[in-house]
Amino acid sequence: IFIANLIAFWVALGVFGQTPLLAALFYVWGSVFNLFVISLFWSVMADFWANSQATRLYGLITAGGTVGAIAGGLIADLLARPLGANNLLLVSALFLVAALFLALRLSAGGAKGDLHRAADGGGVLEGALQVWRSPYLLLIAFVILIANIVSTYFYLEQSTIVPAALPDQTARVQLFARMNYVSSVLQIILQVAATGRVMQRFGVGWTAASLPLAAMLGFAALAAWPTVATIAAIIVAERAIGFAFASPAMRVLYTLVEPAEKYKAQNFIDTVVYRGGDAVSTFLFHGLSKTLGLGLGAIAVAVVPLVGAWLALSLVLGRRHDQRAGATGSGR
Repeated sequence: IFIANLIAFWVALGVFGQTPLLAALFYVWGSVFNLFVISLFWSVMADFWANSQATRLYGLITAGGTVGAIAGGLIADLLARPLGANNLLLVSALFLVAALFLALRLSAGGAKGDLHRAADGGGVLEGALQVWRSPYLLLIAFVILIANIVSTYFYLEQSTIVPAALPDQTARVQLFARMNYVSSVLQIILQVAATGRVMQRFGVGWTAASLPLAAMLGFAALAAWPTVATIAAIIVAERAIGFAFASPAMRVLYTLVEPAEKYKAQNFIDTVVYRGGDAVSTFLFHGLSKTLGLGLGAIAVAVVPLVGAWLALSLVLGRRHDQRAGATGSGR
């Protein structure tokens, strides 16, 4: 479907040009695409790998995504001029064809679950009901929601501190580019060399808790040194730790749920809950800053208890995961 969508956008751009309507449609489509394909990918991974395999391999699999993100930018940079921006849609479609081929090969190799049975019936409402009925899935949803809110706070700090210190737009662009580069390099190193070892050594709970622990240190650092260097270091560390440790650990949690939950419930959390976190964050911080007139320092005081809850829920999830793994004989 997404391959056909890309070809349709390519045709439409060739016929109508880059109109505001097409630009808006593609922006919305791209946002949905990014959430959907990543969620579907991890649903298939949860169905294919056993829990013990996931703790060992998810770091390496996640590294593939990081390398892909870097390679995508490089390919766009290299081919945009000779091929034209619109024709990059066909290049993207070819990569999706390759991904589809690999997914079918993986499925033919014999997934641990029943992919066809898991996908039958229900929809987003069924996913919501599964989350509501399961304390385990509900805890995961709360962790994702809180993580999104806290990340939004650091983004607000960045959008306040950086422009004030660097009025020049070019300097800001260079800073953000360097932050992305350093973060990506750190992610790959950690994903390849450390993620599996950390999960096997400390367990899924403590690995997931690495991000709220980093957030606590970030709050302390910002309180002491509210500078561009501090916020840049926090954002880089948050991304590296999040993608190298916390995110793979959260994904491992889904290897021990029912086959249908790996698709419907996980998809609901990855889309509705995740985007719901954006909405809650916007409402919360707008209310605190505009309605109550609180500054970022005062808002930080309100956010700190959320970080504590995030840390506690991550450790609780780790214990629930270990209990499920022991009950099913999956181990760590």
